[in-house]
Amino acid sequence: MTSRPSSSSWRMVRKLARVMSKYTLTDSGFLTILQYDEGVGGLEVMDTLLVNLGDMATVWSNGRLCNVKHRVQCKEA
Repeated sequence: MTSRPSSSSWRMVRKLARVMSKYTLTDSGFLTILQYDEGVGGLEVMDTLLVNLGDMATVWSNGRLCNVKHRVQCKEA
């Protein structure tokens, strides 16, 4: 059984989404693959397969591979 979040937690999600779009961050994993989807939106590049290296790629390669800094923007939550 799943429970529905309360309205106060939804307000927190919206607030967090606004704050996150102001700062750059990196992914914690090794590799992130994103494919552009017209129905979802969100990526600023169209018809593209985007591959980001994360923090683990930097650690495992002993700094030879660099993680990608980016921003996340949530248009609606």
